[in-house]
Amino acid sequence: MPDKHRLEDAFTGPFIVNVDALTDYMMDQWREEAEEKPISLNTTLSAALNKSLWQMVDAACIASGLPAKGQRKQKTAALVARLTDASHLARLIAGLTPQGREVLRRAIDAGGWIKLGELTREFGSQDGDGLFWNEQSPKSPIGQVRAGGLLFVGKAGIGGRNYKVAVIPKDLRERLASILSDAV
Repeated sequence: MPDKHRLEDAFTGPFIVNVDALTDYMMDQWREEAEEKPISLNTTLSAALNKSLWQMVDAACIASGLPAKGQRKQKTAALVARLTDASHLARLIAGLTPQGREVLRRAIDAGGWIKLGELTREFGSQDGDGLFWNEQSPKSPIGQVRAGGLLFVGKAGIGGRNYKVAVIPKDLRERLASILSDAV
């Protein structure tokens, strides 16, 4: 659902356009469209990466010190290997902001997935994070965790209704829980 005020900020008068505000607005809209895709509450890391936009896969590669160039299949395989390595995962988590680590804790404590609305109420929206995370890292705590390839957003059926959810891939949950409990 478009934010009318953010769109109005892009137009400062008749025929005068604030290009940066309009670009930010469009990038957020495209990210939000991608978040409408179905996601399994028990998705694997490989499946989540394969269904993600290329910009998000590239951002996860960059966060993990992998090249963002190349074929998606090779990047996904390299990311799965890197993100399932406990020592790399611990370094990646240590590099998150305290709020970013808390986002992960909340999702882990909720069973590996949580309604996105609950996270945004607690940690703020992703507005302004845009889409091209491979070029400009997101500023929100939720976006920072997502850019690392640790959290994925989509729509899932819960109790007969569809909700936007944030999901930690099931093959990362135990390792993340262990690392986060050691970090306390």
